[in-house]
Amino acid sequence: MTAAVDRWAALPGPRKLLTAARHLLQERRSGPGVTVRVDLALGRLRAALGRAGDDLLDLLTRTGGPVEDVRARRGAARPDSRPVRWIRSPGTYEHHSPLMMFVRAR
Repeated sequence: MTAAVDRWAALPGPRKLLTAARHLLQERRSGPGVTVRVDLALGRLRAALGRAGDDLLDLLTRTGGPVEDVRARRGAARPDSRPVRWIRSPGTYEHHSPLMMFVRAR
């Protein structure tokens, strides 16, 4: 949104920060308490950008393209991503993976 924030984002330190933030967001680790590897919480970064009249996702999109949902893409690529089926009894579940079948057989 602002040219000043875009200039700031192009500096080496902020560039590292934004790269780390992009990685976390692509992994869908975006809660307010998630910490960027450069020891700055995403919540603080979002707040600072908000005070400057900008938004983290908008800034990342402007400076490096759309933020991808890497976690969902990876999950869709797994060959055995069958869902867990919950049974009425609390705390128990049934999963038809080879490992669970092996455990139940013992």
